[in-house]
Amino acid sequence: FNPHMVDDKGPGGSERRIMHGWATIGRPPETEGVPYWESAHTIPRVISVRDNRLWQDPIPELQCLRYESRKIGSQMIPADKPVHLKSIRGDALEITASFDRDTAKRCGLIVRANDKGEGMRVWADAGGRFGIEGRANDHFLGSGEAVDLHLFVDRGILEIYCNGVAVTHKCFVPTDRLEIFAFSEGGDATLKKLNAWKMKSMWD
Repeated sequence: FNPHMVDDKGPGGSERRIMHGWATIGRPPETEGVPYWESAHTIPRVISVRDNRLWQDPIPELQCLRYESRKIGSQMIPADKPVHLKSIRGDALEITASFDRDTAKRCGLIVRANDKGEGMRVWADAGGRFGIEGRANDHFLGSGEAVDLHLFVDRGILEIYCNGVAVTHKCFVPTDRLEIFAFSEGGDATLKKLNAWKMKSMWD
């Protein structure tokens, strides 16, 4: 990343530092009719220091790509019975979701799923970690703290932000997997609220 990528669009016109990560995701398996590509920049991130640690947030200018917003209110997510969020589907989405872990060992969202709930799991667990599928990050959640996920689904790439920590991972699934589910494992959890938007291409 370029350490000189700085502007004056922080709070009150203060200095803001921006980073592009590099997602080394490998070559997608689909080659028929798809141009060759391998790895990619992440979406731009605003970098700051909070509580003596590095903090990453998606750059707010991305909000200009939002359209067709959807909202879901509070609901209980029963253990080991994923809930189909039928009003939200797609492969280019921005989603913010807040959970209370309650008695769950792990809870979160399943994105790019089929109608049986088989897809990519984005989760937080009772130990304060969060991640995508088999990947996990040490994280900064207290035992009673709400889980606030900020998720970008960009066809072959997923980007997740949670309390200033970011994870990027590949999402190589069949193109017809467009469903979204909320899930809880080992106990019940509460989906406190969820906001979702479809995202336009930055090239449009």
